[in-house]
Amino acid sequence: MNFTILERVVIESIFKGNKTVKKIVEDTSLNSKLIEHITTSLCEAKLLEEREGEVKIPSQKRDYIIQNMQNKKNQMIEMNTLIKSCMRKSVQGLEKPFHFKKVFMDDKEQVILQGLLNNVDNFLKSVESNRGKTKNETIIFWGSENYASSLYSYMA
Repeated sequence: MNFTILERVVIESIFKGNKTVKKIVEDTSLNSKLIEHITTSLCEAKLLEEREGEVKIPSQKRDYIIQNMQNKKNQMIEMNTLIKSCMRKSVQGLEKPFHFKKVFMDDKEQVILQGLLNNVDNFLKSVESNRGKTKNETIIFWGSENYASSLYSYMA
């Protein structure tokens, strides 16, 4: 199953703890009608259940949902959606700039870049267990690719 980006946000919110629709709205900043639609749809698919006003993930579905959310194809769809959104907002001047550079680097500079990227990765690992509202999470993109290699994979 491929979750939409909005379904993923709702599921991520509920993974932090069972919530009422109102609490999901507060946690995600999504519209309550949209949250109701998503939770109803996921309840009908038996991926969520609602009891006494709270929406929760049934224990027997947790592993299935985690596997789907960690599936490489599904993660690629999520990244593609988020990157496009960030680029669009950046170009429109609505959000922080989305930086993109094509530069030539010699071997020494490549090693320095890899060290810096490793530092970013280690920093992010150190803060990934921090908890707060889902809507306040920060999306960060980093990495590098050889231009020719990127073009060849695009054509494949």
